[in-house]
Amino acid sequence: MLIIPALALLLAFGIHLTAVLRPPTRAAALLSVYLLSYANIVLVGEISNSLIQLNNRWLFIALHLVLAAAAWFIWRRSGCPSLRAPWSGPDGRVIPCGLRASLKRWPDLWLLGAGVGIAFLFSAVLIWVVPPNNNDSLATHMSRIGYWLQHGSFFPWSTHRIWQITYPVNMQLQMFWTALFLGSDRIVEIVQWLGALAAIPAAYGLARLLGASRPQASFAALILCTFPAIILESTTTQNDLVAGTLFAAMLYLLFLGLYRNHTGMLVLSGLALGLGIGTKQTLFFLLPGLALAVGVVLIYCGRKSLNNLMTWALSGVAAFILVGAYMFIVNQVNFGHPMGPETAVESQTVGMTGQSLADNLKFNVFRLVYQSIDPTGLPDPLAGYSFKAKGRITRAVVNALHYPVESAAAVTPGYQFDLLHRYVVQEDAAWYGPLLALLVLPALLYQTYKGIKRKDPLRAAIFILSFTFLIINAALRPGWDPFQGRYFIPVVMISVPMIAFLVKPGKRWATLRWAVVFIALTVAANTFLLNSGKPVTGERTVWNMSRVDMQTLQSFYMRGPIKMIESVVPADATLGLVATGRYLEYPLFGEQFSRHLVQIDPPERAGDIRWLKSQGIEYVVLQQAGSEMQVKIPEVLVPIASLEDWTVYSWAVR
Repeated sequence: MLIIPALALLLAFGIHLTAVLRPPTRAAALLSVYLLSYANIVLVGEISNSLIQLNNRWLFIALHLVLAAAAWFIWRRSGCPSLRAPWSGPDGRVIPCGLRASLKRWPDLWLLGAGVGIAFLFSAVLIWVVPPNNNDSLATHMSRIGYWLQHGSFFPWSTHRIWQITYPVNMQLQMFWTALFLGSDRIVEIVQWLGALAAIPAAYGLARLLGASRPQASFAALILCTFPAIILESTTTQNDLVAGTLFAAMLYLLFLGLYRNHTGMLVLSGLALGLGIGTKQTLFFLLPGLALAVGVVLIYCGRKSLNNLMTWALSGVAAFILVGAYMFIVNQVNFGHPMGPETAVESQTVGMTGQSLADNLKFNVFRLVYQSIDPTGLPDPLAGYSFKAKGRITRAVVNALHYPVESAAAVTPGYQFDLLHRYVVQEDAAWYGPLLALLVLPALLYQTYKGIKRKDPLRAAIFILSFTFLIINAALRPGWDPFQGRYFIPVVMISVPMIAFLVKPGKRWATLRWAVVFIALTVAANTFLLNSGKPVTGERTVWNMSRVDMQTLQSFYMRGPIKMIESVVPADATLGLVATGRYLEYPLFGEQFSRHLVQIDPPERAGDIRWLKSQGIEYVVLQQAGSEMQVKIPEVLVPIASLEDWTVYSWAVR
């Protein structure tokens, strides 16, 4: 179990450097360990990849040991600052006093905290039981981990899916780390789960900087964890939660460093920014708003903030170069563009023109705001009636205004915007439930108004970031599709702290809080119960499914072919894959990633016996769809199983 010493070295690195940085709050200390551990894995992964040794556990251990030793040396040279101090309050206690009195005064908050704790525990159970099964995971995120383990690097290989070899790698390196040391995919989703946990101190810290008390900040941070998108994403291998947490941590640590004149927090904020850009490209959409927010800081705080902002900016640039830019450089070297081949980049913007940008803004800002008014998680029939009422009222209004929001304009090909369509509860299409529209959006507007009156740069920054992201996302995405809710996780995380001020003494406020807690916990529970990607109730649940059944819950067309392949191809065989239609690779690797998978590309190579043998291919799987090009298989390969347009071949003489 090499994962135990590897984890110990990660924590030793993070804890010692956190002590050196002397964070002024517990929230900052938690985020410091999280960010430093994340960066450690990224850096070790980059070095190992450069040596084409990405699948070498012992090299990872050695590099983790070197970094832990370096952190210990820096700690010693800094005078051995207390390892306990970052976790202690002003009174020197690690565990705050007055918890019993807090329970009596704020029982609703304790109930909310207990509910969130149970939700995280249940999510951990789902992670252990259910393998990754959404389409992005099967096609890209998990498939690339299988190939990395085989090749010992994430440099480009032959594949039909360009995103496997061009997407940023920071988040997948964290998942790869678990797979490398465990030898299986059993807990890869824990990375997003930890990202959700780390969002709690980020949201809490932002609320405290806004002036909230501890109970108020706790309320806001816990409410965040009951939103459907947060719950559903915490059990996936997508990278939206982690990217959101990195951005929220960046903003919190930036303003903490500015307000406290604390260089260490500014450096950590820069690290979070560099890591975030190397995690998900949608964070680029937040950079214009971040630049405007920095401008507001300069206007409100004057020249006294300039040196601190320069420290933060230089730290961000250095972090990006060290732990954010690697994949962009690889893409530039191999494809002549930091995002990948120009054709792939153009497909994400469909050749934007002035007219398409205008249409996107005209329709998609409205569509996204409309989707954010989300009754998901309310019990039926209330949820059903709410969806229908929202759709019918809105349709009557837009028809009266002759506003063709349901037209095909500015819609991604293959989709249709329908005001009355109710999407299933699933991670790709999830939004944030009723409390976003009922609490967060009104609080954001009200607190922004207060911020303008008070000349508060943090309140202004949160609004600027949220508004500019909405506009830029609507304008630059290649049309509306139903899967953009998760892209808003960063701005939701930084906006939720605005609701902290609902926690006030008095019976009326207490009644409101109890109602909010009841709604939040109801939404959280129903999100688990209604999750179509991981059904936990009913006749067919994850508790009585096979691994393949769970993997293909959201891609039924792969269930039969995978079961056929599993029945005739050994788990440790080398499998050549030539496919001309829809397919998903990740399940073919197996739980322990023991099956070697070789893409036969171009398909004509399937007829090259010498090439097949040079690759060590023992079996060939051919998926020949409909009227696609007919692939010729040599006679020395004989079919041993077939299903629909899938056929498995083996050598006639073994």
